[in-house]
Amino acid sequence: MKGKIINIKRKINVNLAFRQEANDLFNYIENKFRGKVTLDFNGVESVSNAFAKQYVLRKLFSIVEIKEINMPKNVEAMFSIAYERIPNKKSIPSLTWLSKVKPKKYKL
Repeated sequence: MKGKIINIKRKINVNLAFRQEANDLFNYIENKFRGKVTLDFNGVESVSNAFAKQYVLRKLFSIVEIKEINMPKNVEAMFSIAYERIPNKKSIPSLTWLSKVKPKKYKL
C-alpha cells in the first residue's frame, strides 16, 4: 500500500486510552490526506476498549483507506473485540467510493 505512513507511538502514545485520541487521529488523517494511509503500531503496548471502539467506528466511515501494520497481538485482539461488538454491521454501507471524492471548498 503506497501513501503516508504514520507511527502511532510517536503520534499518540504507547498506550491508547481515550476515545478523543481516536477522534483526533482520524480528524488529522481526514483533514490532511486523501487516498491511502498506513498506520504503524510498532511499539504500541496497550489499547483500551474505548479507544478501540471509537477507532473501529471511525475507520468504518472514513473517507481515507487505512491499513494497519506491525500491530501487536494484544492490540489486534482488542480491535477484534470492538469490531465484533458493533451491532448491525451488515447494515453499514460500504463507503470505499468516498475515498475517490474530493471535498469541495465552500465560500462563506
